[in-house]
This record gives sequence, C-alpha cells and structure tokens, in this order.
Amino acid sequence: AWLLWEAVVLWTLGFDTVYAMADRKDDIKVGVRSAALYFGPRAADAVGLFYLGTVLLLGAVGINLGLNLAYWLTLGIAAAGWAWQYRTLRDDQ
Repeated sequence: AWLLWEAVVLWTLGFDTVYAMADRKDDIKVGVRSAALYFGPRAADAVGLFYLGTVLLLGAVGINLGLNLAYWLTLGIAAAGWAWQYRTLRDDQ
C-alpha cells in the first residue's frame, strides 16, 4: 500500500507542478509558494523526475503483486503519456 501511496504522491507533485508553471506570475503577485517557483528554471526537470519515480514505484507495485500483462500494458501507456508531457513541457508555460 505504501508503494502505491508514494507513486500517487509523486504523480500529484508532477501534474501540480505542470499546472503551477502556467501561474508563476500570479503566484509571485499574491505570494503563493508553488512548486514551479520553488524549482525555478528546473521545474520541467522536476516534473520528469516525479513522473519517472511514479513509473518506477508503480512497476514495483506490479512486481510485488504479480500483476498480469494488462497492468504492464496500461502502465506502459501511462508512462508514454507522461514522457510525452515531459518532452513537450516548456519552462515558459
């Protein structure tokens, strides 16, 4: 259960940072300490690491539970989507 929880936390940090990257100027104005501001120009790299950690932890869940091919195919599709999002993510977003 802990591996799954950790995977979801990293996934949430990843997509929340993506959304925060679009709001940097507003966050500065109102004093919000977003992940995008915290990571600065390395925010996109942080997103990539969060998503990589998510995939690795979900892989560990699959191994520990002995999950079947459907799980691995679904994880592969999700990983491809996260990789695409990382590759197309620009720091100025």
